[in-house]
Amino acid sequence: MNKEIFSIKPYTSIYFNAFLAKKIGFEYGDELEFNFTKEGCFFRINNNQLKGVKVHQASTSGFTIENRNVHKELSKKFMYDVNVVEHEDGWFKITE
Repeated sequence: MNKEIFSIKPYTSIYFNAFLAKKIGFEYGDELEFNFTKEGCFFRINNNQLKGVKVHQASTSGFTIENRNVHKELSKKFMYDVNVVEHEDGWFKITE
């Protein structure tokens, strides 16, 4: 499967498949910074912060993020598979 998948699961987990992770450039152990604004939901790789969201290896070929606060904010707007587009300055935007 060569499709980029970013999926917000109903049970507080967010899943990236390996294809999307490679395109974005993150891997196991990286930390992501999320920013929720009126314009949308954004994230970027930022390993130099105190409250980063840790990327974990999924049991399938991909990665998960398990953070209750991030999941709560994302699930208000999105559920299941969504798109991720490159925004600016290393930020990625989550869209439908």
